[in-house]
Amino acid sequence: MTATSLSLCVHLLDGRQLRFEQNDAKKMGDVLREAQKKRVFDQPLLSLCGDYSVTGIATRSVVKIDFLMNEPPGWAHPPGIDRVTRISREKYDSEANLGTNDERHRRERPHQVGELTVDYLRLDFLGDDTDYFEVYSRIGSALDERRTLSNLYGSRCLHADYPGVGATLYNTQAIERLTLIPGPHETPDGAWCVHHVGETSVVTPTE
Repeated sequence: MTATSLSLCVHLLDGRQLRFEQNDAKKMGDVLREAQKKRVFDQPLLSLCGDYSVTGIATRSVVKIDFLMNEPPGWAHPPGIDRVTRISREKYDSEANLGTNDERHRRERPHQVGELTVDYLRLDFLGDDTDYFEVYSRIGSALDERRTLSNLYGSRCLHADYPGVGATLYNTQAIERLTLIPGPHETPDGAWCVHHVGETSVVTPTE
């Protein structure tokens, strides 16, 4: 890791963004190593200490934390996940083709354990924020595939590379909805087998 500066952007549920910086190489490395443990959202308070102030943020109010640097920090993903990369809404719409019945994205298709696959992930957060991702993973056993969603929500923290920017840590407790295309090849335990056909927006009556 050869980054020479680090900026943090903490996104809160109410839409506010809190910004912090560090240019000292040792302190920057300490921050990245601590963040790599993925325990940020296991504690009730996130503490950020500068030379002249200390800020405490209730982690329940945090949606995500951007680590803005000149390269991704190289944090490891969970077993079976090769890469998670944040992408634009335009690329997600183009590649995922939700609602078009594209056979490339048929979920229950022939596959082999260990095969490399790509999924397109949309995360909608409390507070009206949405991010999009490209996920490269290895197909696991039937049991592993059925547990995909429960394992995701069972973790308090996820991370994704942010090309040209750095990386982002996500608080899974702030996720309102996820859409994974095509998703695990085995139907998750307890899932309702219905097709997604669309959604409607809430219209606020005017006086």
